[in-house]
Amino acid sequence: MTSVSLQSPISQRASGAFTLHHADGCHYLFGWTGKWLRQLSGRALRDHDFITLWRPADRAFLQAQLDDVRRYGRARTIKARAVTLCGESRLCSFEFTKLQHPQGRGAAMGCRWRTNVNAAQPGTPIAELRLDATPTH
Repeated sequence: MTSVSLQSPISQRASGAFTLHHADGCHYLFGWTGKWLRQLSGRALRDHDFITLWRPADRAFLQAQLDDVRRYGRARTIKARAVTLCGESRLCSFEFTKLQHPQGRGAAMGCRWRTNVNAAQPGTPIAELRLDATPTH
């Protein structure tokens, strides 16, 4: 599991943008990631499977939501909790929107990871992400 810290300056927190690319069946790989997300994760996430950051019980539901965005262009907001290694959890949300591409290029999603600035505490790494509620349309 990727170790992720919630500590970051407000200016970086606003750039939680990233893209996802669908790959063979059930994989959604990171493409471009904003500076904040790279710092949050402590490493480059390109080609890492986004779904593996989530607890196993939530992965099928999350994949179905991402498939819906990819196939039908329906934007989604998914509310989640980032669970730290010490067992605390922080509210966050993810926004997914289908990006338009020229014919013949793979479909991608524009995404944003949002979290409450006041919820961050220095040095608290994230162990996993969990669904908090059903997505809104």
